[in-house]
Amino acid sequence: MSLSNTVPPQPPTFFSSTFGLKEPICDADGLYNGCLAPPEQARILYYMSWVGGATGLVGIYYGHYWLGLGTFIGSIFAQLYWQNPTFSCRRTVDMVWLQVLIWTHLWVAAGSPVFLLYAIIQIFGVIAYAISWYLIKQGNNSWGATFFHFLVHLAADTSLLILYTA
Repeated sequence: MSLSNTVPPQPPTFFSSTFGLKEPICDADGLYNGCLAPPEQARILYYMSWVGGATGLVGIYYGHYWLGLGTFIGSIFAQLYWQNPTFSCRRTVDMVWLQVLIWTHLWVAAGSPVFLLYAIIQIFGVIAYAISWYLIKQGNNSWGATFFHFLVHLAADTSLLILYTA
């Protein structure tokens, strides 16, 4: 085996050293076999996307029919994307649908008595999203990026449950 074929050791990250997680090595193009996330991390976000479907059903149950249905459909788009997270029309549809949902829910929440709590949790989600992107751009911290993206989903679902049940 020649030295030119060896992969240099990666410096430890908080998540790899604290939780013993091995950082996957991306390809030269920054992707993982053409995907934006390694398979085990994409699977975590795929399963978290199912929670959004349950959140949408709660919205429908509490009489927020259009918002709940939109959230349920958004969950389906997210599941379809995270099954194979590549640059594709599935990603574009997921992101556009998400933007429509965010602004529609914000509009409805503005007149709700729980708006302040909803907004604080949404802001937490936005901060988690920014941290996730920062960690992705730094490279070699895909587990940290996945953790913070997981928090984005958690914040969104929590704020929607508060809005729907108020």
